Order: sequence, then C-alpha cells, then structure tokens
Amino acid sequence: MGKCSCLVVFRKLIALQSDCFSNCMKQHVFDDAFDQRAAVYSVKRIRQYNQAMRSFPETRATERRLILDLLNAQQGQDVCDVAAGGGYLADGILDQLGSECNIYCIENSSHFSDSIPAHYHRIYCSLSRLALPTSSMDRMACLAGLHHQEDKQQFFREAFRALRPNGLIAVGDVLHGSAPAQFLNVEVNRWSDLGHEGIFLEPGELSLLLSNAGFVDIVEQEHHYTWDLPSHADLVWFCKTLFRMEKAELSDVEAALPRYFTIQLEQGIARMPWSLIYARGRKPQ
Repeated sequence: MGKCSCLVVFRKLIALQSDCFSNCMKQHVFDDAFDQRAAVYSVKRIRQYNQAMRSFPETRATERRLILDLLNAQQGQDVCDVAAGGGYLADGILDQLGSECNIYCIENSSHFSDSIPAHYHRIYCSLSRLALPTSSMDRMACLAGLHHQEDKQQFFREAFRALRPNGLIAVGDVLHGSAPAQFLNVEVNRWSDLGHEGIFLEPGELSLLLSNAGFVDIVEQEHHYTWDLPSHADLVWFCKTLFRMEKAELSDVEAALPRYFTIQLEQGIARMPWSLIYARGRKPQ
C-alpha cells in the first residue's frame, strides 16, 4: 500500500474514533470530568478566548517557545497538539516547520475543535481516550491543557500508546501554589462564566506520571517568564477576555491582578509575571 493510501486509511480511522466519542458525548457518557466541563463550553466562550489570543498572539510567545524547544519536532513528522484550544501551539509548530509536517489538533470541546483552522487535522475526543491509532505520532504536546483533567495518568497512558518508539511528549501546565494557580482558582473562579477549579500539578508529579506510563529520559523544570502587552489597559483586557471573566468589569480585573503579580510598566509595554512547570519524556525504542 502506498503512502497516500495509508494516509487515507489512517484519517478514516481517526474520523471513525472521533465520531464514536461524539456519539458518547451526545448520550452524556463522559470519560473524565474534564469532558463534562468541555461539553458545556459555549460558542461565545470559545470566541472570547480566540479573540484574546488572536489580538495579541505574541503575549504567550515565550510560554510556547519553551514547550517547542522540548518537543524538538522535525520536518516530515506527525505532530499532535492535545487540548489544542484554538490552535495556538499548532500555529507555533507550523511557523517552525512550515508545511513539511502533519499537525493534528485534539480537543474535547466540540466548539473549540470547530474553531481550529481547517488546515490542521482536527480530532474531537477525550484526553482519556485519544482517537489516534497505536504508534501513529512522532511528537505530542499539551500546553496548559491538563489542569482540568482529573485522571492525568490515563492521558499519559494514552499518549504512550499513540506515540511511535522514540517519540517525544512535552507538557507545560500550572504548578500548585504558584501565583498563576492562585489567580486562576480565586479570581477567575469568582468572575468567569463557569468558574475555575484547576487541579494543578505538584513538583515532581509530571515526572512520576511520565515514568508510570513507561516514558524514559524524563526532564522537568519550572520556568518563569512574562506575558507582554503594549499597555496596561491591553493587559487587563487580555486577562479578562482570555479567562472569560464575564461577571467582572475591567476595573475589577485591574484591581485583582496586583494581588498576585508585580506588573512592570515600561514605555510601550506592560509585563506580567507568569510561570508553568514543563516536562518531557521519550517512549523507548
């Protein structure tokens, strides 16, 4: 069977698995509490998130670069962005490699999946049951998409299954007790449409999850950086919109941010500290 024929069969298999998950969601059968939450994400909610990201795409550039450095994706590879949102990480992969790779975007929110640009292979499925054939991906990444997943170990088991031998997985998410964690579970929880009760990572937890799933050559490190915007007003609007803090006025968000972050104001730029814990693992040969 030629390469093109194999690719057609591969995509048909993914579509079939994605359709099965869609039917389960319609019957309110969820694999994880995260799937239940994602099922009620509205079109309006998705639009707000994407508006923030597309208005200021460079704000989280360092955050994205850190995971791309760990991922080390190469031309010609099959790369999967898990909990892809509107495709921000996928865009970074595309910018890095051009069209010389196949990029798959997994989302457990149907409206988020629909919002991902059509030039990516969009897959609607649970993080607990990835609609990917075994040993089909060279790289997998998940940026700030795990903190609503209750059974994180099941995700890593599924990622291990879906990766080819020597494949890499890279993850970045919020660390328990950090300033971002406190802001999300207090202020965003208070002011957003759905609240926010993130299940954040402990130090060393990613390494343990990766090891338990079978990964080797594991590295883990917390990184601190800043979200940079042209002005303080832009920063306030970005946070309010990105986190869908619909119950808040801009003044409420402006008052909340300094409780958690020391914002630096320079000529033509506002910098807000942020941090994530990152990890990478390799599936053995």
